[in-house]
Amino acid sequence: MRKSPYVFYNPETGDQFKDLWLGLKKACRNAGLKAVTWHTFRHTFASRLTREGADLVTVKELLCHANITTTMRYAHTNRNAKQQAVRLLEARCDRE
Repeated sequence: MRKSPYVFYNPETGDQFKDLWLGLKKACRNAGLKAVTWHTFRHTFASRLTREGADLVTVKELLCHANITTTMRYAHTNRNAKQQAVRLLEARCDRE
């Protein structure tokens, strides 16, 4: 395998791909991944941020969304996140 300074490069030439879609498709095929698009990376980025506790406004800004409702499509809360949210109120009630 030829080394290259590019993440997605044509191994035959060592030069960068001129078509990034083609580069992504080839990289995914080599990795055995199916149905991956550039949108998949944005979705994963947003989902991981929200799962780790990032607020939606920050995620919205990082994704350059004009509207928070667009960002909310990326935010998949899980059972653990919901339980932690309720615990915030429980802790507050215990102090009062």
